[in-house]
Amino acid sequence: MASMMATRASTTSALPRSPHRSSLGSFTSRRSHRGASVVLAAGTEVCDPKSPHAPCSVTAPTTLSALAMVSSVQADTAHLEMIERHANDLTGAITNPSLILMAATTKTDGSNLMEHIVRHASSGRVGGSATFDNRIDAEGADVELSGMSESAEGLTVDVGCEITKLLAKNAGVVSTELDTGLAYAPPRVIIDRAKRLMDLYVQRRVSPQRVMIMLPATYTGIEACQKLERDGIACNMTLAFSMAQAIACADAGASVISPYVGRICDWHAAHNGDAPVLSGAGGDAGVRFVKRVYAYYKSANIPTRVLAASIRTPAQALQLAGVDIISCPPSVLEELAATTTDKAASQTVVRHLSPASIELPADVDLDDNVPIDSYDEEFILSKCLDDTHIPVSRLRFLDEKQFWMAHHADEMASEMLTAGISQFQLHTHKLETLMAKMGSGAI
Repeated sequence: MASMMATRASTTSALPRSPHRSSLGSFTSRRSHRGASVVLAAGTEVCDPKSPHAPCSVTAPTTLSALAMVSSVQADTAHLEMIERHANDLTGAITNPSLILMAATTKTDGSNLMEHIVRHASSGRVGGSATFDNRIDAEGADVELSGMSESAEGLTVDVGCEITKLLAKNAGVVSTELDTGLAYAPPRVIIDRAKRLMDLYVQRRVSPQRVMIMLPATYTGIEACQKLERDGIACNMTLAFSMAQAIACADAGASVISPYVGRICDWHAAHNGDAPVLSGAGGDAGVRFVKRVYAYYKSANIPTRVLAASIRTPAQALQLAGVDIISCPPSVLEELAATTTDKAASQTVVRHLSPASIELPADVDLDDNVPIDSYDEEFILSKCLDDTHIPVSRLRFLDEKQFWMAHHADEMASEMLTAGISQFQLHTHKLETLMAKMGSGAI
């Protein structure tokens, strides 16, 4: 990432673009819904919900359908039946060991997933970690790293393929999580593993245009993202908690970044008394962070899309209506999709976010082009930690040390990135344990 971080670009400089960005980047919903209409809301202008240029209100038979008119909605679940049930309103879904484990161990959708788990549990390597050797890091030393088993990886791709079938009508995109055990691996190891995942999809006749590889937004993960995007593999950078990560992911040309709304809110609720409910027009801490990243990207003409992940409540989703993408768990999807007993009734959603809705501070410095060699710690931290500051031109970090300094200065972001990686690794281990027991006939 030395070249990526070496200079600072103006708002007109180009980012490396994936050949798939033309389809993956156009996540803003283009569908219309029966009975849907645009209405005038207090404080907003009349507008077409397809347009990115002004806030508006939209109505549809369900809140989910209305939300899908102003943001792309994705399913944050591996519950295949639920994805199928809401397929008309979805443009994608997430698949990873955590979601597969959650779906497989609940009553609502376990049966469908169990068929896939049994097949992969019987295929051989389960319950133990595969070893990726013969890798060379930047210093030329041999690298041996543990990752998820081949069977668990195959299961994740298998479920992803099923999701693409369920979302075929809308050419829905599936985001597949790379093994988080490689979160701090050398970029070459991450790149090789990501390409292997994509190859597995291609072997199953799934178009690369319908697949995104999810990488943790660590420094080496972001380095790998830059190379993968240039090679035509679209990346969704996950576990994003800091402006440092948002700045670096945009600089690398990531297709999508996923700030974790609910987890940010959880941390602030535990440490600062910021309740995990909406607190005024700006929303809770997680909602406010997504809005800040969105404002930075749009004001600096950055094409990276913002995916609001880890949504816990319908209120959070609605506060972020208009953001590029929103991923919703089963409980939120079901509540948003609920219809009233009155068949003639309709649901209204106000679009809160759009490029035209960004309000920059009155005293913002539009000539914000400080040479990279004049960066100092105070300058960097002011850009990353000041919640009221929205950069209007692209920022770039000089090196890895600078990136981690800015990231770790945010206590919440530092703790939550580490915790998130550990949690994903734990869930991967639990899924592999389940598969091993099934493979041995223990359950």
